Amino acid sequence: MGRFRIFRWSLGVAVLVVLLFAGLGATMAWLFRASLPILEGEVRVTGLRAGVEVERDALGVVTIRAADRLDLARATGFVHAQDRYFSMDLQRRLGSGELAALIGAVALPIDRRRRLHAGPEVIAEMFAGLPAGQKALLEAYAEGVNAGLASLGSRPPEYWLLRERPQPWQARDTLAVAVAMAYVLQDAEARMGWTAERARTVLPEEVMTFLFHGVRFGEAPLDEDANVDTGAMPFPAEAWAEVLERFSGSAEGLARRGAVGEEPFFGSNAWVVGPERTRGGRALLAGDPHLGLSVPNTWYRMSLFYEDQGAVRSLHGATFPGAPFLVAGSNTRVAWSLTNSYARMSDLVRVEVDPADSRYYLTPDGRERFGRRREQIFVKGQREAVVHEVKTTRWGPVRPSASSSASKGLQPEAATADGEEEDSVYALLWLGLGQGRLTAGLGQLEAANSLQELFAASSEGGIPTQNLIAADSMGRIGWTLLGRLHDRTSTPHPFALEAAEADVVLAARVPASAYPVILDPPSGTIWSANHRKVGGAPGALIGEGGFARDGRALRIRERLLDHSEHDVSSFLALLLDTRTIYFDDYRDLLMGVLDDFPEGEGADSGQGPRFEKMREILRDWNGTAAVDSKAYRLLEAWYGRASRAIQTHLFAPLGEGVYPSRLPGFGEVLRRVMLEQPASLVPLDAADWNAFHGEILAEIAETAFDGAGNWMPTATWGAYNRLDMRHPFSNMVPQVSRWLDMPADPLPGSTFSPRVQGRTFGASFRMVVSPGDEVSGLFHMPGGNSGHFLSPFFRAGHADWVEGRAVPLLPGEAVHRLRLHPVP
Repeated sequence: MGRFRIFRWSLGVAVLVVLLFAGLGATMAWLFRASLPILEGEVRVTGLRAGVEVERDALGVVTIRAADRLDLARATGFVHAQDRYFSMDLQRRLGSGELAALIGAVALPIDRRRRLHAGPEVIAEMFAGLPAGQKALLEAYAEGVNAGLASLGSRPPEYWLLRERPQPWQARDTLAVAVAMAYVLQDAEARMGWTAERARTVLPEEVMTFLFHGVRFGEAPLDEDANVDTGAMPFPAEAWAEVLERFSGSAEGLARRGAVGEEPFFGSNAWVVGPERTRGGRALLAGDPHLGLSVPNTWYRMSLFYEDQGAVRSLHGATFPGAPFLVAGSNTRVAWSLTNSYARMSDLVRVEVDPADSRYYLTPDGRERFGRRREQIFVKGQREAVVHEVKTTRWGPVRPSASSSASKGLQPEAATADGEEEDSVYALLWLGLGQGRLTAGLGQLEAANSLQELFAASSEGGIPTQNLIAADSMGRIGWTLLGRLHDRTSTPHPFALEAAEADVVLAARVPASAYPVILDPPSGTIWSANHRKVGGAPGALIGEGGFARDGRALRIRERLLDHSEHDVSSFLALLLDTRTIYFDDYRDLLMGVLDDFPEGEGADSGQGPRFEKMREILRDWNGTAAVDSKAYRLLEAWYGRASRAIQTHLFAPLGEGVYPSRLPGFGEVLRRVMLEQPASLVPLDAADWNAFHGEILAEIAETAFDGAGNWMPTATWGAYNRLDMRHPFSNMVPQVSRWLDMPADPLPGSTFSPRVQGRTFGASFRMVVSPGDEVSGLFHMPGGNSGHFLSPFFRAGHADWVEGRAVPLLPGEAVHRLRLHPVP
């Protein structure tokens, strides 16, 4: 009887626990569903001056019709917040260095780095300096964001999991979002300058000349002045070998062996052709910005209508949650897209400390006292805020001393304190933000009626400097730069600037009338793939910030000039082109290497059958990064291993905390060494170049072949290049990834083809449009418009992006209608 009572009691407890968890699960499910966006009905919104119509089509693409631009901003903020508030919150915190307050001490190092240039106080100062019209627009947007957040039936799911409440949006937060994007697009830490400084202390002049000549594979500039013959300059193999010989025998060399920096991804394509090159006789534009891929996607699709001086204006394309503007798309008169310019926007500045008083530093105008910016960083779970202090100069914040940085990399919090004996330090001059350099001027593009008006507004774009590629409804096409630009003609070198040089750079803002512009070129074609666009005086003005070296621009130019009857279909085909001309020479190199390893001979005796199969695979390669390509997987695996080994070998004398891939000639160095194979530069531990390549190929063979000597299905490019597009929470809680992440589809393309595609990096949207003929345009993007995992629009349209299907730019028939009303 006693055992029965115990059993009955245990069963009751178990049932109670099950019911408790079921009830908790049901409660959480209810709360999560309550936070879904409002799709239909009527909502009152503070600040609205008239009613606003909000529609969504079957993909969740939003159409807004408002009476004026400010009401449009409010309504845009409302829908952005309802669909994307958590991601907006992350972006503003990344920009202002306030992430630790939301997710804890794990984010404190990120906050410290971000506050080196711009904390909340700096961003507030930027906002205070905006023109009244821009302030009003951002304030209207903030009203809409907060109304959208307040109208949700529950806080977004991420806040429940974090046990936090979302904080209201402030008008200045749009600038914080712009700062976050600036960190992605520009070299805020002057890594090129720091690496160049290190290089010239150890590398001879002959090597430095080659490194900073800026030669690149596949140059395809828009003017002939920028052409560079990559084979004209002999590669200084022996001079480099002498450095490595001295270095490898030293204690320092042994300690530093293996030091290597990161290699950045280059991304974003855009091109435009004039009426003479299209089937329909209208200018045609393609936009293809490449960014890191995460859930939700960077962009939010919208069609926007508002009244302006008695006429209705319309905007179609991509908006950025956190900002009230159309970033890329068409206003029916002008269409535009952007690619990262890689203009020279950052420098090291050598700061001479006053020998009589280390609280001061020397300038061309006399001595000045180091500034101090003290801020509090709030950390979730900690009672006391972390006090963060940045030492500043007239040019920017102080970087750690050369001695500490060489061994530890950039550590902003380790800046020299008052009273330390230091002859000189470095400041970071970043033209990307500060002193009013980021504004809300992007909105001026929306109102342009012609290419001339669009370009006239480009210097006030107020964003990290971008290539602006555009066309208008009259058939004109053009390129210029969007955003602030400083003349780099007097400082063409990549090394640390002296104080007087830094003053010149700061003062040399380029006036709108002097911006480099290309209008209606004779070829009827303009293309951009992050490459060098112009040479001569315009090229010197822009400077060298790390142009691409991957052959994309050359391939795009060839495809554009091959045809004179382009249309939306031909542009989509080019957006999806997986041809990788960069690897053509490497395929030939490997074929030769494999020919030198017959069965039973050489360092890799016994690999004969496998190597013969590799030779067949390479021989039959069609030159593309296709999903089913065995050859491209082989080439990519070999290139990754070989390039890392060579980079580590050649640049080890520079020490740690450097980034050789930032140097202008880095790509050409790797290419020339890999193809010319100087005997004096064989990477360490290899007897010769054949042995080096043979060892890598043998490693690949171990994972590519099965026991029967067959190439395995898992050794194709698509099996490796699977999409890894994740929600931030799925990294912390992998169990929820199937609900939060996009499917791990195999994807064609690579970082060397026009269809730029990696596992976590690629096209953030693809767009084709002719201004005035938007109905024929197309647009698709990874992920859906909504960031809520229970929304029907969370993954809507994602499969179209994966498969490369043409989805109309304009929204389809409305399936949901919402009416926003003013508060009485």
